[in-house]
Amino acid sequence: MPTGMDLATDGYLKAGRTANTRPINPVTTRSGGNLRRGTYLNETVLTPEFVVKNPPKRLFSVSFQDDRRGMESQPLFMPNVPMRDGGVHNLMLSSTMSNHLYAHDAKTGVVQWVVRLGNPIVGTPQMDGWMINDNWGVLSTGVIIDNVWYVVAWISPDGTMAKSAHYLFAVQIESGLMVNACLRLTPPGGLARKQRASLTAVGRTLYIPWGPISETAPGEHGYITAVDTESWKIVDEINMTAKGAGAGIWMAGQGLSEYNGCLYALTGNGDWDGKANFGEAFIKLELIGGKLKVTKAWSPFLDTAREPYWRDMDLGSAGVIVIPELNLICGAGKDGILYVLDMATFQPKTDPIFYTYFPGFGVSAHPYDIKALDTNYNNRSHHLHSSSVYWQGKLWCWGENGNLRVGSIDKTGVWKFLARSSESASVYAPVPPGGMPGAFLALSANGDKTGVIWCAVPDGDANRTVTTGRIFAFDAQEFGPALPDGDISLKRVWMSDPHHSFNKFMPPVIDDGMIYMATYAGTVDVYG
Repeated sequence: MPTGMDLATDGYLKAGRTANTRPINPVTTRSGGNLRRGTYLNETVLTPEFVVKNPPKRLFSVSFQDDRRGMESQPLFMPNVPMRDGGVHNLMLSSTMSNHLYAHDAKTGVVQWVVRLGNPIVGTPQMDGWMINDNWGVLSTGVIIDNVWYVVAWISPDGTMAKSAHYLFAVQIESGLMVNACLRLTPPGGLARKQRASLTAVGRTLYIPWGPISETAPGEHGYITAVDTESWKIVDEINMTAKGAGAGIWMAGQGLSEYNGCLYALTGNGDWDGKANFGEAFIKLELIGGKLKVTKAWSPFLDTAREPYWRDMDLGSAGVIVIPELNLICGAGKDGILYVLDMATFQPKTDPIFYTYFPGFGVSAHPYDIKALDTNYNNRSHHLHSSSVYWQGKLWCWGENGNLRVGSIDKTGVWKFLARSSESASVYAPVPPGGMPGAFLALSANGDKTGVIWCAVPDGDANRTVTTGRIFAFDAQEFGPALPDGDISLKRVWMSDPHHSFNKFMPPVIDDGMIYMATYAGTVDVYG
């Protein structure tokens, strides 16, 4: 049995399944592209009608070595890759917390090669208060440029943080061989960082975001590192709180958004002055003369109540959405409030609104005192962790303990509620406070038609425990009928069965009629 295969997969292949030789669609970065919209727009098989008539079944699973949880990063995909054995394969590329890189045939699950990059850090309460992960190795989703896979690994010779360092690797996807010697990004034990947010490639330059381990502890900061992939050197690095602390860039694993060479991000808890400190902010960055600079920034939390009374607004708990055709930048965080900025002025286009939940308690989404937002309505939290999905003038979200919600948005920046699901996230979590992190979303479509919104939804609290979850699929174009409270419903066309082990910050990936879902059982489950 090939390394990395489980018994179910092996039995399935022995049963005579023939590989589909039709090429898959390339997926070279997190959420399908640098705009981070979560859309896969070359899907011709999984239409709403097809899914209803041919409910997807779990075809097989691939499993990983030396870590119960497997991946925290999203799998990537590349079609028609000529391998060293002379064969040509559609590849699924996966990186694990035990610092293994895998290339599987995306249609059959057969392992093509495996590489181990080095010893990961052994999980400790300092790293993970709930001890969900065994190891801390490759945490972020890498990126593929010209068939070279770039990945950041956290490596320690003895498994401790004290001797650890982060390294950038460049790997040929056809062989697993290294293109260059690994590039050290941090000194051993010298900086307390987590590299959770995904890598972003702009031309030959890689951008690597970082978050602190202890959020706003003295000496811990958010950073962005720029690496030139041709010279294989660090070009520059910017500290997001050069005269303070915090402002980590983690965004629940999402990458920096990019448009026209400019980078966009949301930062987490930290200091703000708009000059050297950029905590709790929308930021725009540019590489000018080889130097990374924040060229625009805006924070919704500028009042005197920001510190020390409320330290966990964490605007950067989800990623930023860039909609150039509407000249808009959108984002929401732990307050569950949608902020919409004008791309040119970097100022609010419209008033903020409650996005993940409609409280009905007379609380303004932009109060004079932000402590008013420190509320778990109905004893449940309503943070947003999954980046929103944008498609065809609609913006989708699914916050903690709430429903999938969709609204229309246009150049005015006003989000108008259209419909919601009757299904909720974390229905079995204890109340209060309910469960984290809400659902993670992706959308497949054939261009502007036959859209399906796919949602990985936890059953319980995926922050403190390992819980189960399901994938739900909804028609992205046809809504209705009305729910008992008068809201329009979303039409569910499928749900996975049985439940899988929910992976905390992982969206599904849809590619050529197949659904790929990384799980905390140390697998990628494949449906079709």
